[in-house]
Amino acid sequence: MKRAMIDTMIVTRIAGTTGLIEEICEAAPRLQLLATHLTRDQLEAIVDVSERQRLLAVYHSLPKEEVATVGFVLDVSRLDEAELGDEESSRTLEELRTQGDGGIHDALIALSARYKADVLVTDDGDLMRKAKKALPQCEVWSFRRLVSYVRSQRE
Repeated sequence: MKRAMIDTMIVTRIAGTTGLIEEICEAAPRLQLLATHLTRDQLEAIVDVSERQRLLAVYHSLPKEEVATVGFVLDVSRLDEAELGDEESSRTLEELRTQGDGGIHDALIALSARYKADVLVTDDGDLMRKAKKALPQCEVWSFRRLVSYVRSQRE
């Protein structure tokens, strides 16, 4: 079974692809989606109410396991949904940090993928590049690659 950590971008892309939720559910015996509170938090922070509700409905309908983040960052992490990291994790977190407001969120999701998943799934080009360099033991997939995998695994 492939364990794949998804970020907020991927939830948005899933929401925009008709029938994909059902395809993911069919592939679930061979694909375990993972997410952290950060993805849920980012979706809950969407200002447009109808868009927030639509994306949260998609998020909640996905067959996934919510896992604690690896690493704890003040004012970002939730105490009950994060694990403390070590010095190596702290260095890797900095290597993974992307530009912009969500940079540390991206880094925490990617670092968590390193320890809890086989694959990080994102369409953030900067995060993909950094994760491929900093996390050689974790595959990095685009949304397109995830869809391809899902469609190849359906029963």
